[in-house]
Parts: sequence; C-alpha cells; structure tokens
Amino acid sequence: MLVDSGGVANTPPAVNNNTGATVNQFSTANVIGQAQLEFTDAEQGAADLDITFDTVPASGTLYIDNAPNNGMPDGAGEILSMGETITQADINNNLLKYDHAGSTANKTFQVDVSDGQGGAVNNQVFTIMVTPQPEIEVKDGAMVTDTDIPVNTGTAAFGAVNVGSPSMKTFTIVNIGGAGLLINNIASTGGSSGDYVVSGHPAFPFIINPGNNQTFVVTFTPGAAGARNSTLRINNNDPTGENPFDFNLTGSGVVPFTTEVTVAAGILTINDVAGANSADQLQISYNAGMMQYTVTDTGGLIIDASSIAGSAGNLTASVTIPAAGITGLAVTT
Repeated sequence: MLVDSGGVANTPPAVNNNTGATVNQFSTANVIGQAQLEFTDAEQGAADLDITFDTVPASGTLYIDNAPNNGMPDGAGEILSMGETITQADINNNLLKYDHAGSTANKTFQVDVSDGQGGAVNNQVFTIMVTPQPEIEVKDGAMVTDTDIPVNTGTAAFGAVNVGSPSMKTFTIVNIGGAGLLINNIASTGGSSGDYVVSGHPAFPFIINPGNNQTFVVTFTPGAAGARNSTLRINNNDPTGENPFDFNLTGSGVVPFTTEVTVAAGILTINDVAGANSADQLQISYNAGMMQYTVTDTGGLIIDASSIAGSAGNLTASVTIPAAGITGLAVTT
C-alpha cells in the first residue's frame, strides 16, 4: 500500500478515459479533452496530476494552447516534446490540441501520470486516427514540380500580348491529400474575364485521385489595348479553406506598329498604316564605300538628303521623321 508524505494511504492515479481521437487530414486546433483522455485520483485533484510525455506524434504538432487560447501554437514554448509535463487540468480546460500534418496513418503519443505522492500509472498510449481529406495545390506550369500558386494572393502573368492574338499558359492541379479532389468548375471571373478562356480539362465535374494531377490551359486573347486582368476560380471540395481556389490573372493588350513596305522603280516606300503621329527614327545601313540617299515624303517633301561613307561594315545614318503631316516615306539611293 502506498502512503503519502503525511502517512495517509495513497492510491495511484486511474485511467478514466483513453478513447483516442479522430481528426481530419490537414485539420488544425483539434481539442484532446477530458472526454478523450482523463486520469483521476482519489486523493489528488486534476491540477496535481502531472502528465509527462514519453513520446509525441511523429508528425503534426501537439501543443498547449495557453491564453489567449487562439487555436494555434504561439511559438515553440507551447509546442510539446518528449520529457515535457502538463496537468490533467490543462486537458480538462481544453488546452491540449493537435494540428495534423503528413500521412493519414494513425498518430500516437505515450504518457506517464504521477500524483506527486508516489502513485503513478505509466506507458499510456493515446491514438489519433486520421480521416483522409482532399487537398488542392495549383502549379504555374505543366509539371508537378513547377512553382506553387498561393490561393487568393497568387498571380499568373501573361505579359503584353498583341490585341486579338492568343497567348496560352498551362497550369496543373495536384491533389496532395488522401481523398478524391472534386473539381466542379474552372473559369475566369470579374474584370476582363472574356479575354481568358479555360480548356484542356475533362468534363466537369471530375475527380483527381490522391497523389494524382490534372493540367488545364488558359488562353489569353486581349480584346483591347491596356490592362486586361481577371481572376481564375477553381471550385472544388478542399475542406481546408481553399474552396474556391482563386488567383489573379494579369495581362495587357498592345497594338503593334504596322508598316507596309513596297519597292517600285528603285524606290523603297514605307507607309505607316497604323497612322501613328510620333517623331520616329528611320535607320539606314550600308556595308562599305559611299551611298548617297534621299528621304522624301511620298508627297514629294524632302525630309533628309545625305550620304553614308566609310570602309568598314555596318555604316548607319539616322533620319528623324516628323511627327505629323507624313503619309509615307520614300528612300532613294
């Protein structure tokens, strides 16, 4: 028979509950409370029962969520490791919590319980069972090793594209979870959504099995010049706050400079059919020797008349074209 320090008979702690817990894959702030794990003692209260960890789960985070009891470990001081001690009162107050990470295999920890008066119950194993869940990742590219796109804050940039011309990017959805990832829809929404067309995927809805992936293509065809941004939305069944999975699509439309070049009777004619009124530079190149040239407006106005001379290659001359009043250029040599 055990006696305490005052000579009074002492009974060791008893296991009242050790039911284990069931958590969802990737879930956080799972409470391990009195209903799942409780040790009692005839002489000592919950605050006097010390629970020391022989082992902790091989993956995930087991922690005491002290004030402000915010459902997440506030630094390393709250995270439990082997050899650390809590009390039954911590468990009764719902402060013992577990954040899952890793596979869907069961997680366990082992504890020894002491009443501080020589009574103990040791080697108590607690089992955490994991329910598989889907988990979405989206890659900026056709490979599962390509860069992750963060949900909500991520951006896929198409850059500057000629108005009316298509530019395509491939993306990859990866299911890193342990259950089927259901994809209900993929589409652009808001902004210039009509400029972004999604293709290259199975018919909706479709399922991506655990560990598998599916590519799709977004084609950007700017309908006008300037910024043409939108949001890509992937509706899915990820339970971890990533449904819908949104990220930004950015691109701009540009109007290309278009010229029409003709050569007739030894005259090179360049017509700016886009009608841009800007003071452009015309560069004339010649290999070696001397070349005289005359640059005129197609209406007959002489813009520049000079020559290029020298013995080395790549000889050039630059002619400034007036910003207005020019309908075309003719260069004669």
